Order: sequence, then structure tokens, then C-alpha cells
Amino acid sequence: MTTLYLDRSGTLLEASGEVLGLRDAAGRLERRIPIKFLERVIIRARCHLDSSTLACLSAHEVPVLILDGRAGRRLSHWVGAPHNDARRRWGQLLTLATPSSAATLARAFVHAKIRRQRRTLISIGAARPDLRKPLWDACQTLQAIEQRLRNDPALGCVPSFL
Repeated sequence: MTTLYLDRSGTLLEASGEVLGLRDAAGRLERRIPIKFLERVIIRARCHLDSSTLACLSAHEVPVLILDGRAGRRLSHWVGAPHNDARRRWGQLLTLATPSSAATLARAFVHAKIRRQRRTLISIGAARPDLRKPLWDACQTLQAIEQRLRNDPALGCVPSFL
């Protein structure tokens, strides 16, 4: 699942069956995006979409968040009809109510964040050879933190699904 982030003024978003078409200000088709892969749509510029596109996103349970272009404040949040929303929230509450489950989830988030930070640093290092040494040092630090997460019994083990 992913987020479609619209931040160019004049962009047109149109639904056609199970696919969203993304057109530039001149009307040229830039991209086709299958709706089933979308988790949300965030609009932060002057974009155009019609009610049938909103209805299609709603039918696929894809929320649309509209932000102020300058401050990034939430102006509107369009959410379709909830489907199993109460059941999902109840499951989340039960997970967080159990300390061991909450700790496992927190460790999973921290582990994933460290892994993604290392990946970002490596890609920056490939683009910026002049910064390789400090980026490599930062990667080593993150790797040590990741090892501590894996090995320290007080922190518990990282879940196997990572």
C-alpha cells in the first residue's frame, strides 16, 4: 500500500474503472495508478478532481486528505464509508492494551525505521562521494543500535516478521 501525494498545481486526477489517471496542467497523461495499491491520497496544491473520482476513491476505501499549500494544515479529510473499521480499531486497542504486544510493535517500528534510515544513508552515499565517510560512520552507528535491539534481553527480540 502507498500514498499518492499531489503537490503540483494544475494536476488533474480522474478515475477510470479500477485505475486513476494523473494528468499534468496541459492535460497530458503522466501516470496511471491502480487504485487497489493506494492507501490514501494527499493533496497539497491546486488540483482538479470531480465527484465521480471521489466516489470511486470512497468505494475503494481510499481516504483523501487536503492540506493547506503553505502551512500544511489539514483543511479537509474525505473518508469513505467505514468497512470493518470498528473491528480494526478494537483489534488495535487490544494489541496496545497488552504490554508485551505493545512493546513488540514498538520494537518493530524502531527496527524498521533504523533499517530505512540506513538504506537512505547508503543511497545518499552513492550520490555524494564527498560525504561517504560521515555517512558510513552514521550507518555503523545505526547498525550497532540495530544489533543492540536484537541482542539485549532487556529490550526483547525483534519480531520474526521483520
